[in-house]
Amino acid sequence: MIIAFRGTTTKLQLFVQTAYTLGPKEEFYAMGKVQRYFKDALEAIWSNVQPFLELADYKSYSISFTGHSLGGALASLAAVRTVKDGYRTSNQIKLITFGQPRVGDSTFAAMHDQLIPYSFRIVNKADLVPHLPPCKTTNDMCDPDPERKSAYHHGTEIWYSNGMDVNATYRVCAGLPFDEDNTCSNSLPDLSFKVDDHTHYFDQMVSQFGKSGCIDDD
Repeated sequence: MIIAFRGTTTKLQLFVQTAYTLGPKEEFYAMGKVQRYFKDALEAIWSNVQPFLELADYKSYSISFTGHSLGGALASLAAVRTVKDGYRTSNQIKLITFGQPRVGDSTFAAMHDQLIPYSFRIVNKADLVPHLPPCKTTNDMCDPDPERKSAYHHGTEIWYSNGMDVNATYRVCAGLPFDEDNTCSNSLPDLSFKVDDHTHYFDQMVSQFGKSGCIDDD
């Protein structure tokens, strides 16, 4: 079973999303704190997701959660909620996101890694959104120290540093700091991040690709 969440569709929505993610964080299943905007968004649509988790004929099916941008954040939280509410076990869940922002703090990231071990974040070149909210205030590395209470990624980054055409190569970012490999997209200067690298994945404008029924015209 695949459950996909739609992401940010306009630059205005991206601006609003960015503004809200700089706001307060809230506890999520006693796993640490997450951005309230993402938590509230999942709550607003959960009644549409839950019936699929309860289908008797598919109880034994594994679930892959996915999404782009905001949809990646929702997929991340939905994966947690699915396990915590007893619909599936951890080994029945896969999480693969695209251009996902940071969802919570370092405590949440560590707990998420334990609960959802199959978790990958795909990042296109200098995509801006995976670097929001910021995890640092200076040019040092992202710090997993929970005392800092800053935003922090969970899951392993898969970085396409030179674009995502058919022959593109990628890097599995397993360096330090854990989940925030400083030699992958975090190594880019802050002023180099681009919105266009966020709206296009695998040479497709994500929002238009979805509207077309996910048909590749090439």
